[in-house]
Amino acid sequence: MPRASSRIKPAKQRQVAKKVKASSRLKKIRSKKTNLNSSQKQLTHLNILKRYLSHTPTLILGLFFSYTLIQFLNRVHPSNVKHFLLPNSYLPLLLLVFFAGFFLLSFLLLNSRRGFIGSLWLTIMLFLHVQRVIISIQAIIISLFILMALEILYLFANKTISQKSAKL
Repeated sequence: MPRASSRIKPAKQRQVAKKVKASSRLKKIRSKKTNLNSSQKQLTHLNILKRYLSHTPTLILGLFFSYTLIQFLNRVHPSNVKHFLLPNSYLPLLLLVFFAGFFLLSFLLLNSRRGFIGSLWLTIMLFLHVQRVIISIQAIIISLFILMALEILYLFANKTISQKSAKL
């Protein structure tokens, strides 16, 4: 009988020793994670800066269209472009606003789809204002919420599609 008890005790001692080693390893891993978080923050800042630098042509185009829009507003009388191609449309003004907004928002948001949606919304609001449609603050806020809801739906749809393709 003493043999069996002597066999059991060393096994328990080994398990206790393993638990101590495991907990000390966990502590080391935790301390490494805190170091990684600070270095990861630095890397994310650098990655964001690199992404903005890679989109500088978009910024240049946005500034060009903005400058063209400012010059257009300063030098051209609205009655000269009021009936350009379509009656009472102010088409050159709307195109300049659209392209300036598209390129600037694409640069700021680092996403051309979001830039397109934002620019389209701004252009529609300007078109309605030029046509003397009275837009209340509530309508503007509701339209912004609708755009945000569409963006969220788009993100969830892409997420589920990517998860399904990853499972295959």
